[in-house]
Amino acid sequence: MGIGQLAQNLPDIEDFGEASRHSEPGMVTYLALAHQHAMAFEAIIARMAEGDITPEDLAQALQAAQTNKALIERLRSQHDMDLMDQDGVDDKVTSLLKIVEDLKAENGELQSENKVLKAELYTDSVTGGHNRKAFMLSFLESVTEIQNDPDRTDLLVFVDADGFKQLNDALGHEVGDDGLYNLDRVLKEISQKYGEEGDTIARLGGDEFVWHVKYREGRDMSPETITRQARSAVSSVVNWDDGCKRVYPLGASIGIHALTQDDMADMSPEDYIAHALHQADQKMYDDKAGKAERQARSEQDALADVNEIPADVLEAAQDQFGIEEPD
Repeated sequence: MGIGQLAQNLPDIEDFGEASRHSEPGMVTYLALAHQHAMAFEAIIARMAEGDITPEDLAQALQAAQTNKALIERLRSQHDMDLMDQDGVDDKVTSLLKIVEDLKAENGELQSENKVLKAELYTDSVTGGHNRKAFMLSFLESVTEIQNDPDRTDLLVFVDADGFKQLNDALGHEVGDDGLYNLDRVLKEISQKYGEEGDTIARLGGDEFVWHVKYREGRDMSPETITRQARSAVSSVVNWDDGCKRVYPLGASIGIHALTQDDMADMSPEDYIAHALHQADQKMYDDKAGKAERQARSEQDALADVNEIPADVLEAAQDQFGIEEPD
């Protein structure tokens, strides 16, 4: 039953008040409770119809309603209300209690829908894992804990999948989405292997993932170790184009920032989160830029090696393959 229908079915409050003035003494308490009950639920239904009441408000109202309902039903039994009914008041109270049950059922449906919406809100549509919102909530809680623990050091790890654009462009978005799903999976597996399921993995967007490595006594928390673990996980995601028999491996650019009480200084948790995310992101791009620079130097060295081929060897190769020197 919808809110509008519930409002239409609500008994007339004036009827309760009028009936109570002509009641036998045994019905006074009963009718007073019914009158109070009707007034409360008229207000609730009006607010719900206007969208001004939350599921939490309704849950509290229903709890109070159930208490009143128990009292009313006990009075009905004690005073044999079915035999003492005057002016149809008993029917009105019965109708009111039915409305309470309808509201309770509707509240249950709202709570179920709320759970579904909450899951969708914090779940990445591609990987099925945590999204940015879910990560930020979890990270805020951890930052607050670190702020109060001078001996704790966590790591914030940014992981960017190198080669993902080429994979996506060559094999299409469906294969690209499979690649993102597998990246989330392997990062979770590696974090659970060493972090005992305490870490948080989330996709921030595109091909960027974040790994919150949480402190655990006895765990190797060195950036070198975490970097090696992350690279190993990402490199295990290999895609194969059966058409052209080509492999599309993925690499990883890594940025790591240590999370400590001293690092927070006097920043608020919210400001520190922004600071930590920026630092890890910058270090990840530094890593990516460093690899590009190394790749460029490697290519230049290869060209230099070609230019250093002895003249007699180069001449013999030109003669053998019919290559003419450029003008």
